[in-house]
Amino acid sequence: MPKLRRDATDIRAEILDFAQQGVTRSAIFSGLCLTYKQIPKYLSFLNDAGLVEIREAGGREIYITTEEGKKWLKTYRQLKEIEKQAA
Repeated sequence: MPKLRRDATDIRAEILDFAQQGVTRSAIFSGLCLTYKQIPKYLSFLNDAGLVEIREAGGREIYITTEEGKKWLKTYRQLKEIEKQAA
């Protein structure tokens, strides 16, 4: 379950983690407790940065984390672990 207080970087990381197997916009909405207004902003950022790609499947857009996105997510987790140890 997602944390209640999240900054933009935390939300991006949650989307990348959630989208590793490919997800729809609706799944992101319900699975990560985001608003429909938030989703385009985050997906656009992640797509523009090359961290997710959009594929068509059955007439639906599927968002999937790219290899670059997986590297970003790994680095994010390492930084969070360092923060946790320093606290």
